[in-house]
Amino acid sequence: MNTLKLWAGSLTILASLLGMAACGDSSTSSKSTSTVSVSLSLPTADSSPTVEPTAPVPAANVTAIVDDYKNQITNTVPAVSVLSAFKNLYTPGTAWNNGTILNSTVMSYNNQYVVNVTSERSLEQEIGAYYDDRRNQSYSVIDGLGPLTSTYLTGATSVATIPAFDTTTSTTEYDDYGTGNAGGSLTSPLGDVVALVNNIRSFSTTPAKNAYNYPRPWRLNTTGAVDDSGNTDTETVTVVSSATTTAKRTWDIFNSSVQLAPSLKVVRSTTPSSDGAFPSGHTNAAYSAALALAYSIPERYQELLTRASELGDNRILAGMHSPLDVMGGRMTGTAWASAILYNNDMSNTTSPAISKTDAYTAAHTYVYAQTATSANSLYSYAHSESNTLDRFADWATNKKNFTDRLTYGFPQINSTTSSMLVPKGAEVLLETRQPYLSSNQRRWALYTTGIASGYPVLDDTEGWGRLNLFAAADGYGALNGNVIVTMDATQGGFNASDTWRNNISGSGKLFKRGTGVLTFAGNNTYSGGTQVDAGTLVADSATALGTGNVVLNGGTLVNATPEGLVISGSYNQLSTSTLELDLDNNNKGLLTIAGIAGFKGTLNVVIGSDFVPVSGQSYKIISFGASSGSFGAIKFSGTTANPTATVKTDGLYITFP
Repeated sequence: MNTLKLWAGSLTILASLLGMAACGDSSTSSKSTSTVSVSLSLPTADSSPTVEPTAPVPAANVTAIVDDYKNQITNTVPAVSVLSAFKNLYTPGTAWNNGTILNSTVMSYNNQYVVNVTSERSLEQEIGAYYDDRRNQSYSVIDGLGPLTSTYLTGATSVATIPAFDTTTSTTEYDDYGTGNAGGSLTSPLGDVVALVNNIRSFSTTPAKNAYNYPRPWRLNTTGAVDDSGNTDTETVTVVSSATTTAKRTWDIFNSSVQLAPSLKVVRSTTPSSDGAFPSGHTNAAYSAALALAYSIPERYQELLTRASELGDNRILAGMHSPLDVMGGRMTGTAWASAILYNNDMSNTTSPAISKTDAYTAAHTYVYAQTATSANSLYSYAHSESNTLDRFADWATNKKNFTDRLTYGFPQINSTTSSMLVPKGAEVLLETRQPYLSSNQRRWALYTTGIASGYPVLDDTEGWGRLNLFAAADGYGALNGNVIVTMDATQGGFNASDTWRNNISGSGKLFKRGTGVLTFAGNNTYSGGTQVDAGTLVADSATALGTGNVVLNGGTLVNATPEGLVISGSYNQLSTSTLELDLDNNNKGLLTIAGIAGFKGTLNVVIGSDFVPVSGQSYKIISFGASSGSFGAIKFSGTTANPTATVKTDGLYITFP
């Protein structure tokens, strides 16, 4: 028999005597008893909190790519400046093979990493790397949509022509002549989304490759130097594209321990002078396309980002690129996507003149119709498949993989304590994912979730390298002032319901307003307190509400924590508010208040299906150090019994008949 576990021991009692009565299922208490008057200092509601300050910006003398990208296109150097920290590691030479290594530790690690992963590569990994090499990246990242993948492929008329991996791949160059960089048809039902992808995919990394002139890893020894063996390899290659041809190719052979994927040897460039590695063009393209899709279908935001990071990782597994190449590709793709979205500029291709809003609207109109979902049900549908069908179904695995690929384990070579930088315009990348936040608040989300400084390449002057978009999609990482979250449930989607999974620190205070539901699921330590004014705040971890006081000024606080919720400070519930305890087996839904507890308003006790009470046994569902006042109503649901509620000096107990 599963029963609710009692808290052991009791807290020091300052003074408390409450009178409460309980009624049956969904009924309201009408019985009242006298309350001993005690002098208690309860936290009070702040009716006019100061506004959160403006998020820090890069130095005034730093040119923002969102302002300068058109000029960079004109001068044929798009995004080169974003990668300038690479020149602290490597100085390009007068030719592709005579550059100078400036940091041998970093460059040796960079190349040894490729040696290690390619020597341990499985056939399954090779197949994944092969497809990500040969298919257009705009097509490849679509499977980050999970349960929505087939819907999107059909709606966008998205096609790739690379056949199934077989024995011919080692002698045949299959080129994807499907739907190209747009990843679909501009005249399809999802044509506006396709147009957005096409525009954000509108620049090449060739200028950056030429500027940094760094060789492919399979041409380098483990020190990072070109080591030509003097030998060559000649082979007749069948090329399959829109037509089939044959060609004889000759490659120089290098003394390198990198094990290039056998299935990709025939697609090696024969002209190393025009085959630079830094940054990775495939990775840049993957992030560009994934961010366009994530803007349009933010219900799969983190999964699409993880898919882009996987494609970049596959470039290393293939032996085609190094970690630094992939890190650089992430930076340029992110910066370029921001520039296009921030300026709402769809002029970079021959695509139809749409806006980013058109893409978002087109995506949701089509997907709702095809999946019989709505704004409030699409998220659940988009996460309805198991790991067997959806490779990105597990949030924790996605987070680990994405986070690991931000830095690839490099040592920090510069200051580890430099202030976080958020590039101008980067907040646009969260615009549809967190529509209930202001632009300034989205910048704070980016600021408080960025990675530490000091990693190779990532300390650019704007801050592109240190952005962690996966973490930012999970809300703030710290509260540095009064954070007022106002959600409008009538708008549906994330406006109606969202979850912040980060471990939130800081000294600031959280104010929940509006009609939507916000869930806190992290191990939070913020100390400024929590105030619910309207809507619903759901606590889904023991420390969801940080270490400060909690004021339930209006709306509803739901305690759905599997291990029981702890309020480290004091608690004050006012008359127009509701506290809901979702009880189940073990400690789920129990509430401990370390300080003083003030009770008014309504208490809803929801009895879960796994909670099998013992007749006559009392269960303490709220513990406190001292209490004042009484609930105006106590309601029970989920049970046909008629429990009674009793207040003792150490807490509130319920007893089942």
